[in-house]
Order: sequence, then C-alpha cells, then structure tokens
Amino acid sequence: WATLSANLLATAFLAWLIMRFGVHAQGKEAWRALLAIGFCGGFSTLSTFSYENYQLLRDGLLGYAALNILISVGAGILLFHLFARSA
Repeated sequence: WATLSANLLATAFLAWLIMRFGVHAQGKEAWRALLAIGFCGGFSTLSTFSYENYQLLRDGLLGYAALNILISVGAGILLFHLFARSA
C-alpha cells in the first residue's frame, strides 16, 4: 500500500504540475523540469514497484501481481485524465 500511495501521490503532483505549467507558466521550463524530474522522479518508486511485483510473481501470487499492476497503472492514467479535464 505504501508504494501504491507514493506512486499515486507523485503521479497526481506530476499531472497537476504539467497541467499548471503547461497552461499558466510559459517560460518556466527549468522549474517544471526540476520539479517533474527531480521531485516526482525521486518521490515515485518504480524500482520498489518492480521489486514488489517480482516478489509476488516469485511467490506464485499472480493474481495479486496483476491486480497491483492494473490498479497502479490504471489509477495513474485516471489521475492524469482527471487533471487534464480540469485544466
């Protein structure tokens, strides 16, 4: 749950950041890059996500691994969609 939460929070912030900077902050590409790559990249946890799914698969918990992947990726895409609609 911790990895899922961290990834979704980072995704939500990144979506907000891209939508906000894309619409309201022309000329501030350096700030957007710093926050998007530096902060969100450090906050999200792809390596932990991958390791946890590897452990689930190794332990024969294919359903849990598939569910974790579907929820994480699906919720991330949904967050971007919701932020894009509100921009």
